[in-house]
Amino acid sequence: MIAKDNLPLHIVEKEGFQTFMNTVLPLYKIPSRKSITILWRRNALLSSMMKTQLSEVKYLSLTTDIWTETLNMKSFLGMTAHFLVGEQHKSVTIGVVELIERHQSEYLKNWLLNLIDQWNIEIENIVVVVSDNDANIKKAIVDAFGIDKHLPCFAHLKLSSGKNS
Repeated sequence: MIAKDNLPLHIVEKEGFQTFMNTVLPLYKIPSRKSITILWRRNALLSSMMKTQLSEVKYLSLTTDIWTETLNMKSFLGMTAHFLVGEQHKSVTIGVVELIERHQSEYLKNWLLNLIDQWNIEIENIVVVVSDNDANIKKAIVDAFGIDKHLPCFAHLKLSSGKNS
C-alpha cells in the first residue's frame, strides 16, 4: 500500500494507520519507518549489483509469462533472466508488471523491452526467450528480439496428434 500509493514512509508512525492495522491484523507487528528505509536501501543496493552483473553477462536466456489473478481480475507479466557466472547457474526475476491495457503484442513488446532496458541487458546478449505459444506474446517476442530467439515452453505445447507419447 505504501509503495503502490506512493505514501511517505512515516505513515507507519501515524495513529490512524496503526489503529487501522491493529483492527485489520491485530497480531501483525508494523515495521518502523527505519526498518522500511533499510529494506528499501538494501533492495536498491542489490538491484544495482544485479544490474551491473547482468550488464557483463555475454549470454542469457529469458522466460516470460502472463497470468491473471482471478480474484481481482488483474493481469501481470513476469520476466526472469537466467545466466551462468562461472559454472554457477543464476536466475533473477527482473520484473513483474501489472498489465492495465489489452494484451496486444505491441503493448507487450514495449514492456519486454522496457524491462531489459531497466536491467542493462543488451538485446544481442539474449540467446532465447521462452514463453507460452499464445500469438500475442509470441509476436511481441519476435518483434522485439527476432524470430530466431522465441522458444515455446515445452509444458505449454499441445501434441498435434492428440496422443500421449
